[in-house]
Amino acid sequence: MPTAADEQTRVLVVDDERFIREVLADFLGMEGYLVRTAEDGAAASRELDRARYHVIITDLKMPNMGGLDLLREIKSKSPDAVTLVMTGFGTVETAIDAMKCGAFDYVLKPFKVEQVLALVRQGLQARREGARQNAERVKSDAKAELGARFERMMDTLWLAYHPIVHIGGGVYGFEALMRSEEPSFPDPSSVLSAAEELGLLHRLGRQIRARAVEGFVHAPADAILFVNLHPADLTDPELYSQSAPLAAMAERVVLEVTERASLDKMSDVRERVAKLRALGYRVAIDDLGAGYAGLASFTKLEPEIVKLDMSLVRDVHLNVTQEKIIVAMMSLARELKARVVAEGVETEEERAKLASLGCDLLQGFLFARPERIVRP
Repeated sequence: MPTAADEQTRVLVVDDERFIREVLADFLGMEGYLVRTAEDGAAASRELDRARYHVIITDLKMPNMGGLDLLREIKSKSPDAVTLVMTGFGTVETAIDAMKCGAFDYVLKPFKVEQVLALVRQGLQARREGARQNAERVKSDAKAELGARFERMMDTLWLAYHPIVHIGGGVYGFEALMRSEEPSFPDPSSVLSAAEELGLLHRLGRQIRARAVEGFVHAPADAILFVNLHPADLTDPELYSQSAPLAAMAERVVLEVTERASLDKMSDVRERVAKLRALGYRVAIDDLGAGYAGLASFTKLEPEIVKLDMSLVRDVHLNVTQEKIIVAMMSLARELKARVVAEGVETEEERAKLASLGCDLLQGFLFARPERIVRP
């Protein structure tokens, strides 16, 4: 348990009697507190302007500025301080007035020093407990507010479909991208972060997968649907159910697992992926080259499709290093019999360079922007 000195607890003793100031200062100092004194309310007010105090012990009857007036100053300048009031002229009315002005407790003179020290300790403990409860309340309120915004997001969640095209023309498939009308979640990463904090990743994943099927009904018969999976989705029993929305068209579905999120915490990734393949799904690594452990993801997922992140694709015709990385990744993919999709293609120069490298599946604004409707 930390001592008063460890916490650098500062105490201000205010009394017009020098003997009381010195006695309290000596005993408080021996307890490890950092003590300053003031001879009246006006001097104490000036001291409060110079430094922050955790505990203030003040007499009620003093020249220049009385204790009740000082309590009002303390409430304004140091509202979190533990304040103890001392007086030799105590009445019920003055005690009530002191408490109304923010005093923690009330001590009658003459008093025992041990009594004052005990009240200081009690006041600091109550202050710490109050701060802890307030922090918990703020955290709880923030989580409740986040939950309310998340519900608004879920109510307005929709999917945009972004085509993946063959280098020679024609659509290979469509990636379903999460969108929402809730302005406090401007991008999918903010939605996923909120879902993770609220423990709602499975609920979010289920709604996305259901919506993906609903919006894909007018797609060409041979088009492939790409659906993004958070690694946590691999632990959702609904994903493996034959009655799940995607199950009826599993042969046309590619499940994209981003390599930005670690799969290290899951000991049975291969077994889970094998179950998905047994149901007819294919698996893709999304955003390869953007995060970490890309090769580790290869070995765990053994994907049928690899998607190169746009950070590798952007201006690839101008950057030899990016070109070499893409060539190496494509060579590895071919060794594993996986197809490669280059994401984020925006210019003819990028398209031409990727074509020369042998990349035959492309995705990006050069070809189309994501739309709510999958056009037949």
